[in-house]
Parts: sequence; C-alpha cells; structure tokens
Amino acid sequence: MKEDVSPTVTLHEYLTTMNQLRREYVDSRFAAGEKSVLGLEKWIHDAERRINERIDEKEKTSDNRYVLLEERMQRMAAFRDQITGERGLYVTRDQLETTKVSIANEIDILKRSMQISSGREVGTSKVWQAIVAALAGMAAIGTSITALHAFLK
Repeated sequence: MKEDVSPTVTLHEYLTTMNQLRREYVDSRFAAGEKSVLGLEKWIHDAERRINERIDEKEKTSDNRYVLLEERMQRMAAFRDQITGERGLYVTRDQLETTKVSIANEIDILKRSMQISSGREVGTSKVWQAIVAALAGMAAIGTSITALHAFLK
C-alpha cells in the first residue's frame, strides 16, 4: 500500500498563509480604490478648470455687452439731441395743413376776383401771377415735407 505523501502543514502555517493572502487581496483592492480616487480627483480638477474658464469667458462677454450697450445708448442720446436741435427746421403737419388751407382760400379769392374781372386783361394776368406764386409756395412746402420724410427714415 502506498503511503500518503502529501506535505503536512501545521495550523499555524495555514493561518499565516491565509492571513498573508487576505492582506495581499485587501492591499490590491485598496490600491485599486486609491487609483480610482486619484482618477476621480483629476477628473474633478479638470471639470473645475473647464467651468472656471467658461465663467471667465461669460464674464468677458457680459462686460463686452455692457460696453456695447453703453455705446449704443450714447449714440441714441446724440441722435435725440440732434433731432431736438433740428426740430424747428422742419414743417409740422399742423403747419402744413394751415398753409394748405390758406393757399386754397387765396386761390378761391383769386378765382372770384378773376370771375369779376373776366373782361379785364390786367386783372387776369395778376390772378395768374398769384396762382403761380401760390403753386410755387405749395411746391416749396412739398419739398420740405419730402426732405423731412427722407430724414426721418
């Protein structure tokens, strides 16, 4: 019969070996955990850096928008001052209507006058002179209105 030739291990050796294997396992798991924690810390640091860069960019953009808005407000104020300064140079609608009514009244008077002096050549030429003068006045007012309309666009 054959004898059992298996090596004999004492309980102490067995427990020591098992304890050492557990330590190695725990150490390897701990090292892996530390490595993942370091990776997470690096990722968090990179994310913070990217966020801070974006915040800085937004602040610069915001500052630029403020400057652009301020410049636009200054241009608008200058334009408003220009309009206020030129306000008296142009004819208002009320003034235009008053002038049109006045010219129409003068033309009516001239027509009546012409009808009364229908046979007189001297009176007729004066009426035509007055009509031409009235039309020239209306043309001047129309030119002023056109210039005002073009300026306001």
